[in-house]
Amino acid sequence: MLARIYGIFTVEMEDIAPVNLILMGNTMDGKPLLTFDLKGSIINRKTQVEGVKMMTKSTLKDVNLLNLQKSDVFLRFSKIDRFNILR
Repeated sequence: MLARIYGIFTVEMEDIAPVNLILMGNTMDGKPLLTFDLKGSIINRKTQVEGVKMMTKSTLKDVNLLNLQKSDVFLRFSKIDRFNILR
């Protein structure tokens, strides 16, 4: 499951540090259940959502992922799935 990369860009504007972007194609069939914007930080990295319906329509952040990961059903893969992901 490799992501198709369409382009790598650097956006430069006056008085703002350059921003590097990668444009990738979605490799999944269908609509994802949850969407995350992960930066690898926990400072100001939580989206305030109420209810499952709002969670599926929002872009969640790092702290949301950490909190969901504590549940028994989120990001728990079967042995076959783990094998396929790691190979």
